[in-house]
Amino acid sequence: GPHCTDEVLAAAAIANDMVPFITGSASGSNLRSPEAPLPSVLRTVPSDRSHAAAIVLLSAKMGWGTLAVLHADSARGSTFVTGLREEAFRLGASVAFAPHTFLGSAIQGNDLSGSIGAALAAIRSAGNRVVLFMGTAQQLVAALEVGSELGMVGSGYVWLLERDIIRGGPEAMAVASPSVRGGLAGALLWGFEQSDEPAPALAKGLARVSAGDVNQMLSAAGAELRATDADIAEALCGTQCRATFDAVWALGLAWTRLLALDRSRCASRLELVDEMRGLSFMGASGRVNLTQEGDRSTVGWGISRGS
Repeated sequence: GPHCTDEVLAAAAIANDMVPFITGSASGSNLRSPEAPLPSVLRTVPSDRSHAAAIVLLSAKMGWGTLAVLHADSARGSTFVTGLREEAFRLGASVAFAPHTFLGSAIQGNDLSGSIGAALAAIRSAGNRVVLFMGTAQQLVAALEVGSELGMVGSGYVWLLERDIIRGGPEAMAVASPSVRGGLAGALLWGFEQSDEPAPALAKGLARVSAGDVNQMLSAAGAELRATDADIAEALCGTQCRATFDAVWALGLAWTRLLALDRSRCASRLELVDEMRGLSFMGASGRVNLTQEGDRSTVGWGISRGS
């Protein structure tokens, strides 16, 4: 399936929910709603909403009364804030979440007059000292560059960052300035932990992927982009890469099982979706189980200090 949540929503709308999709990276909680649950869309990553309860409990434990949520002006960001507020109410926690948005295209660092600068200036003026960031690796680098200029990176401020943003954006991190790297070193990184180790055979299979393999496919597709072995090694560290591998694996397992039952016909959309929902296997990203909604079920949640 498509990479981003908005792309999945667009594709599902065109297909009128008649074509199954399985994605390893579209984590936006805006993918599902009571009006449009999209039962034919599955994903091997947890929904962003799954992080909400843990973030609320952490904030309450740390005594953070208000968290500034810095996010792009997208449905993914706004529904994430809504999820945080709903979880705080459900848990009876006295934690508030103040959204501050920036333009999704704002990725230029040190642009104090731009939307990221305006959002960070508003956070500073409001006296918020804890910043929860939701966006891409490029946007994070820009935010930390501007935050450093405004004196909002380092002592006196806490940045909460999703671990996979950093793992999934090695190119952006490689060219980041010392101030950005310093900000990352002091940040709190959050994300899901898997209690089971990835399947050894699948991990070895991923480890054998080389830049030559990838470049051959890029060449065949007519793309001019080329990868190095260092690029591949960095990408394979990311959870989304492994979750995408598991999405393909889940589809293959489901087809194999359905064909074993009856090779005389092609399985229906509903049969394929039901078979994938019922899978439980050890994948490259750990144990893979899907919820009734079709999202990756979660095992544990962890937080660590950046380095």
